[in-house]
Amino acid sequence: MLGGLGGRFDHEAANINVLYTFANVLRIVLLSEESSLTLLPSGYLHEIHVNRSFEGPHCGLVPLGAPSTSTTTTGLHWNLGTYKFAL
Repeated sequence: MLGGLGGRFDHEAANINVLYTFANVLRIVLLSEESSLTLLPSGYLHEIHVNRSFEGPHCGLVPLGAPSTSTTTTGLHWNLGTYKFAL
């Protein structure tokens, strides 16, 4: 979804809610000039490839709806071991 981020916060929050609502049905990607955002449903192994020419050298992980029960990363500047985290 192009233009799903940036601008009014209430619109961004509604679009993120759509990601959460349909995470197990559709893979939706929200795009802006600065970044892309997708929700990774729990219970699966996910592989993220950062396109440095578009997104830059950054990758952020944010738990939504519930705490993450297990998050492990490889290939990042600061990898996560098996961590539990929540906002």
